[in-house]
This record gives sequence, structure tokens and C-alpha cells, in this order.
Amino acid sequence: MKLFDSFKDFRRNVIITVILFIVLAMISFVNRDTALSKVASSNKSVVVGADRLFSEFSHLINGKKVALVTNHTGRLSNGKHLADTLFNYSDAELTVLFGMHFNIRTNDYSLSRDEESDIDFETGLPKHSLYGKIHKPTGGMLKNVDVIIIDATIIQLI
Repeated sequence: MKLFDSFKDFRRNVIITVILFIVLAMISFVNRDTALSKVASSNKSVVVGADRLFSEFSHLINGKKVALVTNHTGRLSNGKHLADTLFNYSDAELTVLFGMHFNIRTNDYSLSRDEESDIDFETGLPKHSLYGKIHKPTGGMLKNVDVIIIDATIIQLI
């Protein structure tokens, strides 16, 4: 009889745990939906960090030689890649790119890997992998650089 009572207790505890889990899951969905609806109805827009570089923070790169550490997510809100936008930005000079051992504009891993040091086809600039033998830029790679931009894809609601 003792074993049966303890099984009943175990079963009751499992049922209570499942019920609590379901209730908490429902609460989190309600809170998530409420938060999303507040953002959607607040007339706020999303501002990508790369966009802010050219609006609020352009003074940090104007007149500078720039290195960019990025990957395929480094895009402005208009869809253009940050490397291409920096390359065409007249107030700064993009001089070198750093990224993974695949093309910085795609996450298509079926493509062949770039060399440890390669040329970016779109800009013609040197591109160095930080995923090979070298995990941080060397002095030689930075000889023509005043500022390093590390693209972290910052998003701010304004």
C-alpha cells in the first residue's frame, strides 16, 4: 500500500507540474502578444545600427580610413550590405574587410571557402578571414586603418 500511495503522490505532482507549465506558457504568450501589439501600435520604427552609422555617428568615420569586421547580416534597412555602402561613402575610405572564411555577403556554405586572405569581388578590397590561423588583425593588416567598425547589427526602436 505504501508504494501505491507514493505513486499517487508522484502522479499528483506530475499533473500539478504539467498544469503549472501550461499556465506559465499561456501567460508568456499573452505577455509576448501584448508587448508585440504595443510596439506595433506605437508608430515606432526599427532603426538598424548600420543606418545610424551614417546618420547619428558619421562623425566617427568622416575623413577616416576604415576597416570593417562583418558577415552576411551586415545590412542597412534598405538591404544593401554595409561593406558596399561604406565603399561608396564619399566621406570615408573603406580600406580592408575582415570576416569569416566564407563570403561576407552570404551564408551559403555550399560555396567554396575564401582563402585566409583574399580579394572581395564587389569592392576589390583585401578581405581577411578571422576564422583561420589568424583570429585577430595583424599590424600589417591594419597599417592603412584609422577606425575599425565591428558590425553587431544593433537595432533600436525610435
